[in-house]
Amino acid sequence: MADTARRPGNDRTPYRTEAVTPPKPEGMAQAPTPVTKPPAEPKPQKPDRAVAVAVTPTPPQEPDATAPPVPEGRAELNAVLDDLEEAYAQLAQEELITAEVIPLRELYLDLAARSAEEAAIARYAESRAEQLLIWSQLQERRRELSQIRWRISMAKDEAAAYRLALESSGNYVAVGRVMASSVYDGTRLPLLLRLQEPSTGRTIAYLQPNSGGGARDAQRHIGQLVGIVGTKAYDGSLRLTLINVERIEALSAPPSSS
Repeated sequence: MADTARRPGNDRTPYRTEAVTPPKPEGMAQAPTPVTKPPAEPKPQKPDRAVAVAVTPTPPQEPDATAPPVPEGRAELNAVLDDLEEAYAQLAQEELITAEVIPLRELYLDLAARSAEEAAIARYAESRAEQLLIWSQLQERRRELSQIRWRISMAKDEAAAYRLALESSGNYVAVGRVMASSVYDGTRLPLLLRLQEPSTGRTIAYLQPNSGGGARDAQRHIGQLVGIVGTKAYDGSLRLTLINVERIEALSAPPSSS
């Protein structure tokens, strides 16, 4: 609705008059007629034509009853929430011990922080983050047991390769098994590969297979234990640790296709 500006009023306060009676000189039979002294006339001001034009009221517009206005940003936030819910449904079908619980929780927390003007979306995202926190605590307990079992059952050749990689860890920024990501699958979110700790399945960091350089051939190492030469840094936009790959060295044989 157009704003209606107030126009200044046209009424003027009447001039106040003051009767001035000079002293009666001696010898005069009758005092002179009182003299009225008007106040100084204010200088007339020119009307502000620019203001007069700017405040000209416009007719109100009829609201659209069929399509209520959508607050700015709500559509984008709902789209992000839909993407996260799809990733959550996929994650719920996976083994908890290797599921990407923490990365998905970080994305829900990020959405909650961005939804300050949309309380319903923020509350829902926060509740999902709390649920994923409980899952992560259970996941950690299961990983502790898995690490013990892995050390017992791991194949001798792979165990030797892993120990050698750890002993040579000064040459690698990270050592782990390259696996596909169910959250960052290139459909809802960017395509990334994750590097898992062999003993627990915990995600150490992520690789960008399409970033060029040494990461160009990362997908052909899926399922393999590898050592990665490069640099590691936290990506604030994705809320995870990314490795800028210079070179990938296979430490185990490719997985059997059978």
